[in-house]
Amino acid sequence: MAQWMHFEQTGTILEGWLDYKLIGPLRALRHGTSLPLGGPKQRAVLAVLLLSHGRVVEFEKIIDAVWNGTPPVKAISSLRAYVANLRRILGDDAATLLTTSYGYRLDLGSGELDVDRFESLAARGRQEAAAGSQSWAATILGEALAYWTGAPLEDLRDLTFSVHEIHRLQELHADVVETYFDCRLAIGQHADIVAQLEAQLIESPLRERLWSQLMLALYRSDRRADALHTFNRAAAVLDEELGIAPGAALLALDAEIRTQSPSLQWRPPADSITPALSPAHGLFGRSAELDRISEAVSVVASGAGHIVMLGGEPGIGKSVIASEIVARAEAGGVTTAWASPPAGMRQPPLWTWIQVLRTLGDTAGRGQLARAAAALAPELLASLPGWPSSENELPRSSTVDRHAEFRMVDSVALALRRLVDGHPTMIVIDDLDRCDRATRDVLYVLAGNLHQLPLAVIAAFHDDGTAPRSRRSSFDRLIGRSDTTLIRLSGLDLAATTDIVAAIDPESSNVDLAAAVHEYTAGNPFYTKEVARSLAASGGLPADVVPDSVAAVIRRRTSKLPAKTRKALRLAAAHTLDLRVPHDAVLDPAVGEGILVADESSDHLIFCSPLIRDAVAAQCTRAELALARRTDATRLVRVASATNENLWQQMTN
Repeated sequence: MAQWMHFEQTGTILEGWLDYKLIGPLRALRHGTSLPLGGPKQRAVLAVLLLSHGRVVEFEKIIDAVWNGTPPVKAISSLRAYVANLRRILGDDAATLLTTSYGYRLDLGSGELDVDRFESLAARGRQEAAAGSQSWAATILGEALAYWTGAPLEDLRDLTFSVHEIHRLQELHADVVETYFDCRLAIGQHADIVAQLEAQLIESPLRERLWSQLMLALYRSDRRADALHTFNRAAAVLDEELGIAPGAALLALDAEIRTQSPSLQWRPPADSITPALSPAHGLFGRSAELDRISEAVSVVASGAGHIVMLGGEPGIGKSVIASEIVARAEAGGVTTAWASPPAGMRQPPLWTWIQVLRTLGDTAGRGQLARAAAALAPELLASLPGWPSSENELPRSSTVDRHAEFRMVDSVALALRRLVDGHPTMIVIDDLDRCDRATRDVLYVLAGNLHQLPLAVIAAFHDDGTAPRSRRSSFDRLIGRSDTTLIRLSGLDLAATTDIVAAIDPESSNVDLAAAVHEYTAGNPFYTKEVARSLAASGGLPADVVPDSVAAVIRRRTSKLPAKTRKALRLAAAHTLDLRVPHDAVLDPAVGEGILVADESSDHLIFCSPLIRDAVAAQCTRAELALARRTDATRLVRVASATNENLWQQMTN
């Protein structure tokens, strides 16, 4: 099985692009080699543009920042010279330093700014910590701290424009450090972090939270005397530097250590204990599919992408499989997002991708988010609260613009590329067949760039394998690609059904019962679990009672069909015998929906499972049931004859 790889910061350097460093002295690196950026003012120009995160900076603002509010008379000429020099130094990347009518803009493209990456990892790490995933949060935050190689904007700290950014980054760094140590303490690594905490306190001796963490780490390492001595050290430093006593938290911890409070003992966090998988939501009989998908999407480790098209009837397990793949991806450090079009509701164009952008934007760094917003069509930003406004508007025209929709689609694809660039990402689009055309078009545009994007997409869609080709034609462009894997899910085998029944009701399960359930549900995992629950509650297989949850699903599926098709289905299902229905054009929609399938032993149609037939029969009116009783069902079971055809026509007219 493919293993998810852990990504270090060095894995994001892409050939042909520059990586910029603002943490420590300002640097621009190509293939790890620093470029000569010139004197202080020229470097300040580059720093101002980098801190704008891809936005246009007006000439006057750059001049004011570089000369600290007191520019010379010909400052604009000097600024132009600095920009020209920077273009020469950046070489192949000079095209990304753009001139507009009122300012300059630096587009990082596929390059990376260390501040952006630090902020992105910090946001993800704190999010994981808040969710209780302490072990994974510690890994992410540790990777973020690896970017902290010195004081931010170290060589430009005397310029006024850098003061706010330096202070902001230092506060963020301090918070990341403390959250990182909290996570390490939570997972029991108290002895390992003592030396790290001591080193951090040399840099930040007034952070009481660090003193508390050191005291707790020492106490849990069976060094109670050292922990109490650490409190005295903290008190002395606070008194000498600020003239204040330790705060309430430090005082309380000191008291608890002296009394050896049981609350200080370490306990494994919830995320370090693997919970037993609930049999009602477990994944059975899909190891081959999971291995195949994991292998396909593991290419994100090398910076390339892949699409998995996951098809099957409702309840066959598409979402459960995707959830398992997402869990594996997240455990390996991959950013994930999941979106699905709302059922039964009208949606604006591209709504599914708006959901994806919202999720990815929550963990993006400020600069990364600004560059993505700059690429996005402005009218879409209204659906993305918290995103910066864009100064780049699509061209407007008083006439009908035939390319407006394409530009909208392309803007979403570009924004996504900027969000995932350098960040291994997995996106799940559930119910792709219900998405609007523009949403599918974005996927087509992204597919053309997968070879250079660390992006895996799992697209689940309704397809039972018997639907007309016309229904699947919109996916042909994806299915035929070498970087796309198509997996169609069929029903589970008897062994998997037996496992499900035994997991839900171990005491009453047996081989014969599992075989009956398997035949009744045709191996559909959702139907199998619901019937097994009904079995456990009633003590036997219901002869004519369909679980409410299954009945609701079948009602939703049949509600999409034309009225004539629904009536024909109900009449066919009302018979107690295993009815084979002659082919009829009125039933084609039911075949497309996967309710009826071709009978392999004849040219007739049958219900795909007895359970679905019972669920459809439960929708019959009294008149339809009465008609079914009067019908000679045995004549419909025989091989189709002219008489049978006439009888079927009589029933459905």
